[in-house]
Amino acid sequence: MPHYEFICHDCHKGFLTTLSQEDYEEGKIACPHCDGNRVEVQVALPSHDVKKSA
Repeated sequence: MPHYEFICHDCHKGFLTTLSQEDYEEGKIACPHCDGNRVEVQVALPSHDVKKSA
């Protein structure tokens, strides 16, 4: 699932979250700092599997 970086327009803090495409399209994203819902996506980053060497 992709990682999204948001900025909250209520408390002006940024946060990073992982959302499915369905959750992102529903748009029900709340700021974890103030629980505000006036958030704007800043960056969408693809997720990737990190393989650890033994």
